[in-house]
Amino acid sequence: MRSLAITLQPRYKRAQRGEAMVSAWLSQHGFQIVATNFRRKALELDLVAAKGHELLIIEVKTRGKAVDDWQQLIPPRKLSALWRGSHRFLWEHPEYCDYTVHLGLALVAEGARPSIAWMRLPGPGH
Repeated sequence: MRSLAITLQPRYKRAQRGEAMVSAWLSQHGFQIVATNFRRKALELDLVAAKGHELLIIEVKTRGKAVDDWQQLIPPRKLSALWRGSHRFLWEHPEYCDYTVHLGLALVAEGARPSIAWMRLPGPGH
């Protein structure tokens, strides 16, 4: 009899580890994770977190080592998709409509000394 177990790609497992690390870090800093892997057609938000009246839409990138060029990780098309995804999230969750929305990039570097670097992404039209 053949097994029907699904094997996750190593890259997908790495992404899951990175998102879990960022979720834990945000929780330790008082944020409530309100959504993970919010997907609608071509739109995807890795993490959505809230604290006070601030809503963070977070793109998580996990790499084996530190990366210097952030713009290679978030090209203009991806940034635009993140903003569209945030609008879709707010449309589906009107309880957050009066929150200030920020996009952020969390870069997780795995390795001997795992770390999380944070960058606030520019708003629409920047």
